[in-house]
Amino acid sequence: MPYVSEDGELAYLIAKAADGFLYVLAGRNSGQVRFEHIARVLGIIEAAKMEVYRQVAVPYEDRKLAEHGTVFGNVEVEQ
Repeated sequence: MPYVSEDGELAYLIAKAADGFLYVLAGRNSGQVRFEHIARVLGIIEAAKMEVYRQVAVPYEDRKLAEHGTVFGNVEVEQ
């Protein structure tokens, strides 16, 4: 499987996928892109971003927190 190795390449692939999806959505609407299509694509991208955060960033941050402790010494958060 070819992996993405550059930031710009990942951004390009995401943009191309969004473009293709907008094309399909517009095709269902006489070829016209509507605001709801754009909002839908942006929502999907946001959901993908949140999933990367949940699956990758949170475990990483939890490990680092266990290693180094918190920087929020002045803020109390209920557990």
